[in-house]
Amino acid sequence: MKGNPAKQDGWMSEAGAKLIFENEVAVCEISNEKYKIENGCNVMKL
Repeated sequence: MKGNPAKQDGWMSEAGAKLIFENEVAVCEISNEKYKIENGCNVMKL
């Protein structure tokens, strides 16, 4: 979150790395866990 009023600026993994999604899938650069985003707002760990 950033700004006033606050706006979401992205997603973070459980390990604290910023997730970069490509084709609705992201891989944490710290833990190598995979995440999937659905409908642009729901993120699930795979």
